[in-house]
Amino acid sequence: MAKNKKVIKYRRGHERLITCATFIVILVYIVCFVFLYNTKSAVKTYETTLGSLYDSETFTALAIRDEKIYNSDYSGYINYYQREGTKVASGDIICSVDETGRVADLLANYKTDISNALNSDELAVLKETLNKYKVNFSSDSFNEIYNLKTDLNASILTSINENIMANLDSLIESTGDSNFFNCINSPASGVVIYNTDGYENFNEDGLSKVSFDKSKYQKNTLKNVTSNSMVSSGDNAFKLIESENWNLYVELSKNQIKKLNLDGTNRVTLNFKSDGISTDCDFEIIEVNGKYYGKMSLSKYMIRYATQRFIDVEIVVDSSLGIKVPASSITRKDFYYLPKSYLTNSGSDVGFLIRYYDKNNLVETFVSTDIYYTDTAATEDTGDDYVYVDPNVFPSTNFTLLKTNSTESYSDIKMSELPGVYCVNSGFTVFKVAIVLKQNDEYFVLKNNVSKGVELYDRIVLDASKYSEGQLIY
Repeated sequence: MAKNKKVIKYRRGHERLITCATFIVILVYIVCFVFLYNTKSAVKTYETTLGSLYDSETFTALAIRDEKIYNSDYSGYINYYQREGTKVASGDIICSVDETGRVADLLANYKTDISNALNSDELAVLKETLNKYKVNFSSDSFNEIYNLKTDLNASILTSINENIMANLDSLIESTGDSNFFNCINSPASGVVIYNTDGYENFNEDGLSKVSFDKSKYQKNTLKNVTSNSMVSSGDNAFKLIESENWNLYVELSKNQIKKLNLDGTNRVTLNFKSDGISTDCDFEIIEVNGKYYGKMSLSKYMIRYATQRFIDVEIVVDSSLGIKVPASSITRKDFYYLPKSYLTNSGSDVGFLIRYYDKNNLVETFVSTDIYYTDTAATEDTGDDYVYVDPNVFPSTNFTLLKTNSTESYSDIKMSELPGVYCVNSGFTVFKVAIVLKQNDEYFVLKNNVSKGVELYDRIVLDASKYSEGQLIY
């Protein structure tokens, strides 16, 4: 039989077509992937840390102390020997009055002696006075610069007069007659002050808006800054603050009382704005002529602020420490709100025994579930705690809970929300419970060490409104 030598050539053009089409599809995919990758907005995340929030507000407080004014029994030239704002003991010489002026001339000569120049400690006092003025300076109270001048001059004269005290006896003897030179001693221990302002006998029943008006405040300086200061018999000579206990008063509106939750509060934290000192103190709200005022009672730091009538303070109430997160990271999720007494075990799993209908067939099954939160608030009313569980693990939305080894059942299935955040530690969004301790418009402080809760150093999405649970992020 003859061989058939006819060969039919196979046309291979369609293979090249398939190859080209595949290459084009892959190229389009790569181009689209690169484009989407480059145009996709970056996921903004936040690493959780410990932080605190507190309710606070800043006030200008009125300082009221146990202040007594003492007068001079003599007329003449007066010289002071104690620095204002320092503690003196009973019997210490506060000042002297020279009725003839002879001692005053000797003192004036002594003050010009170059050997009586200010030492480093005395210069430090002047620097502190300037720094205090700088910290408290306000363009609204420029007249305080005149008080600064008075305080500086008084400090300088006091420093010189302290040196004079060491030679006072010899100076008096050099006059030949000490009968006209009279020393005024402190009648009690306390802090010496050289000004009056009308608040010395202040009673809180007299509180009003005018009490806090710094523009109408007038301070009368007792300590003349000239070298020939004169005083008349009966004139105010100095003032003593004889108790460490003192009070600060602030004006309060109803909105401030509500915002700071001050109604019923008997203890607050007080921050002094000028130097950052913080202390806890007793607190009460008093009402005078239909207006509300906060009264803070203190037993320390009186001497530090003894020369100030008005003090800027921050009242802090209800401070909370926990995991601090931005308010934008908080989202909410629906959970089943089920009685804890129906929880049961199946091996090592914890869950609920339920009954439900599946296509008209009655089914009883065990559903394993995680407990996101346990609510004990309802215990007193119902005798039972309630747990929050994920509804997505249940095979039906219409079911009845069964209690093991009992005929009891529970069919009043309720939903309730829990706040939380989306954690992205694993590359996709995982809902974690946020038990809120405190919040404001910008931040939330969350309870730490909560089961299924936010943990320290978790990475969470900054804007939870843009994402959903289980979404791939990276």
